[in-house]
Amino acid sequence: WNRTRGRGAHPAQISNASPNLIHISSKSKFGVSPEYITDYLALIGDKSDNVPGVDKVGPKTAVKWLDEYTSLEN
Repeated sequence: WNRTRGRGAHPAQISNASPNLIHISSKSKFGVSPEYITDYLALIGDKSDNVPGVDKVGPKTAVKWLDEYTSLEN
């Protein structure tokens, strides 16, 4: 966000996004609903948080398992 040129989204606009928009965005980007993002990242791993993930589980397998079992607890 550049104040002088007004390019990009204002931070307040991002934080005030509609919950439905966030749900659609995460579902289309990751393949899972927002409430399952932590389970998804636990399965595939998250380099930014230094989470190794499950060996040989990628995005497709994580989405398949979360669709089938709903969460890691199931």
